Amino acid sequence: MIDIDGKLFFVAIDGTHGVEPWVSDGTTSGTNLLKDISSDNGYPWYFVKWNSTLFFAVGNGAASGLWKSDGTADGTVLVKALGAPATPDIVPPYNLTLAGDALYFFTSSSSGQTLWKSDGTTGGTIPVTTITASPSALPARNLMSANNHLFFLAPDTGEGAELWTSDGTAAGTHILKDIQVGPNGSNPYGLIDVAGTLFFIVPLGNGPKLWKSDGTSSGTVQIQDLGYDGFGGSNPANFTVVGGRLFFIAGSFFTDKQLWVSDGTAQGTLPLMGIDLNSGNPGSGSMASVGGKLLFTHDDRVQGNELWVSDGTVSGTKLVKDINAGAAGSQINSIRQVRFDGWALFAASDGTSGVELWQTDGTSERTQQLQDIAPGAASSNPAAFVAAGSQVYFAADDGSTGPELWSLDQSIFPNLWQFKRYLPLLIR
Repeated sequence: MIDIDGKLFFVAIDGTHGVEPWVSDGTTSGTNLLKDISSDNGYPWYFVKWNSTLFFAVGNGAASGLWKSDGTADGTVLVKALGAPATPDIVPPYNLTLAGDALYFFTSSSSGQTLWKSDGTTGGTIPVTTITASPSALPARNLMSANNHLFFLAPDTGEGAELWTSDGTAAGTHILKDIQVGPNGSNPYGLIDVAGTLFFIVPLGNGPKLWKSDGTSSGTVQIQDLGYDGFGGSNPANFTVVGGRLFFIAGSFFTDKQLWVSDGTAQGTLPLMGIDLNSGNPGSGSMASVGGKLLFTHDDRVQGNELWVSDGTVSGTKLVKDINAGAAGSQINSIRQVRFDGWALFAASDGTSGVELWQTDGTSERTQQLQDIAPGAASSNPAAFVAAGSQVYFAADDGSTGPELWSLDQSIFPNLWQFKRYLPLLIR
């Protein structure tokens, strides 16, 4: 689901049409099928907002290719046909990514992966270059933009991958830095934009290293060796940006998982040891940037899996609230900031109700259940929270009509939330 100028775009199936794009303006009458793109299933994916227009890929049937929409049926049109039947050898677009003044994406065929760029018109949607590699190598993937620089992963001469960049021309599409010379590659992963700088993990040597790049070869450098053997622990994961810092989870079998923070310097990259992270599993369910701080789930093996907060310091990493007292935990998941002033929604169980809708601003006194949507011990499992206009939309199951699209009115938040339920929809 994605917000574009107050309208919600999402993918759903209504029992009559296949998997197709839908749109909502926050009213029942304004929640409709956007367009029946394919006679069976359109399978729209990779939603991207660009200049108040929705761009997306369709990967099924005669409609396969790059599409755009202004929120109306007539304004939902095919930009470029790619894939069967127009080009049957080509896998339809994937990894749609904005960088500078262009939209980039990949297609795949027997000859390799082709990088495309588009200005939003049919004539302006053109191939940049095709990357060929060993048949056993993983394809080019993970398009990522940071400070208008385009990055992605692709193989070189062998099966391993390196970090590539492109300026939108064939000549300007190349390996940014050959971190591990030879056919095996350095195989970076976890690419993420941190305030205009690309952060990523390189799993080499005695374990994973945190790297960063400003889009130049000389500016692509190691930040910090995380200091443990990658064969004896977990790969870093749960990458979450909070302001200009990156939080993530990493650890060996000897120290268990730890919550780390990095500001892009070696000195500012460290595990946060203020709580018993060694015996717990922080971030296993959910991590999110909320109000300039990190909210995450953590099981300290005393209070169970509960809601925690971190300001990036050891002393500022602490429990927010023991929602379900005791070791059972509250099954927290789907934490998402939905207001600019630092309010978030999430799913949790207090041990009496099932997994239901909760709100928080990161303080104990304002962490509370909003509504028991599936009454009693049953769980509505609210998820996929997206703010659009004055509404926050999410998927939930009240136990009687199955998964539906719900909304709540945030106009008088946080004192009162007004609920509405829309059509039965399967949210993707």
